[in-house]
Amino acid sequence: MSISRVIEVSFGGGSIAYAKVDTAYFYNNGIIFKPTDIELPASYQVHWADSPQASSTLETIGTAEGAPIPDDLWNRSRVIYGWIYLHPTEDSGITAYEVRIYKNVRAGLPDGTEPTPAEQSTIDQLISALNEAKAEWEGMSAEAVTLPPNSQATAEYADGVLTIGVPRGADGGGGGGGGVDLYPATKYSLGGIIVGEDLAVTSTGLLSVVKANAVEKDNTHPITAAAVYTEVGNINALLQTI
Repeated sequence: MSISRVIEVSFGGGSIAYAKVDTAYFYNNGIIFKPTDIELPASYQVHWADSPQASSTLETIGTAEGAPIPDDLWNRSRVIYGWIYLHPTEDSGITAYEVRIYKNVRAGLPDGTEPTPAEQSTIDQLISALNEAKAEWEGMSAEAVTLPPNSQATAEYADGVLTIGVPRGADGGGGGGGGVDLYPATKYSLGGIIVGEDLAVTSTGLLSVVKANAVEKDNTHPITAAAVYTEVGNINALLQTI
């Protein structure tokens, strides 16, 4: 197994140690845990888990250079729990130490950590693709063309030119007057509407009712309440003269 990083954790004379390490978003493999301030034998066991109450653990064998942390456990867990069991000697039983490693996930690489060749290749390809997209965007021009009525709007990019197709309206206007079909509006959903005879809409989209402000013989628009009130008042005045 290739080693990508060694994490040294000092126990400082105690039986439990905590560590917080920075790590990148992408997967890391070959992480080595190296306990310090512990008198270690040539070989020892470390049991790993993602919870202190885990029903099962993953075992690795450590040496003076450290003990590997299982790749899958490292990449899927935010907190790594480990228990170090030193092999018993003639004079003593197994001595246990506990370590908890908290991962601080960052977008970049941890300080002092170099990407693997495969990771560096991925980074280089991503940077190259972003630079190419940036260059195309900066040099891009756009133009609009008018399409037949009731056709679908289009967008096409070729040779650094973005061409947008806008359907011609039924009345000859580009993209207006019914050139683009919409689902009709309902009581429960937004949609297209047709402005009727007693309605008016401004160029800014303000919809209003066309009202009659006085009772007129040939005016078919709705009359306002104020005009009705005035006419009723006139009728009452006439009745009082009879």
